[in-house]
Amino acid sequence: MGYPKAQSPSERYLLPDARLVIKNASFNIEVEDVQATMDKATHLTKAMGGFIESSNKSELDSKAQGFMTIRVPEAKFESAVEQIRGYGEVKGESATGDDVTAQVADIDARIKTLKSEEESYREILRQARKIGDILDIKERIGQVRQEIESLMAQQATLRKLS
Repeated sequence: MGYPKAQSPSERYLLPDARLVIKNASFNIEVEDVQATMDKATHLTKAMGGFIESSNKSELDSKAQGFMTIRVPEAKFESAVEQIRGYGEVKGESATGDDVTAQVADIDARIKTLKSEEESYREILRQARKIGDILDIKERIGQVRQEIESLMAQQATLRKLS
């Protein structure tokens, strides 16, 4: 049994067996002008709708070195990798992937459970008559809602990164 064929981001969420993978690539590239190359990488990243996560430049033994961590949308990852390879002579390269499918599935299940719990509390709230009970139930609803929002943010981040 093989993995499903590659899909666009919108198609992948329709299939329950699609894998969600955060891709990473690292390069050691020899270039003529480190600052110009870093500027070029910055421009590429922004043009692709990404951002610079970290960047530094230093000199060691009269040789400039630059290090950058860039983030680009998953759909543009391969294109970014290909373009960056062309910036100079590639001396080293590595690629990794972090499969977050199980994490996203777990978060989905937790959100579903918490939404059901929230609805149960809302039903109890509709029937509550004592002020103390109403306040306690509202506090519980707030706690559950906060946890749902937190999980939804985690889920969105994982999906955006993969």
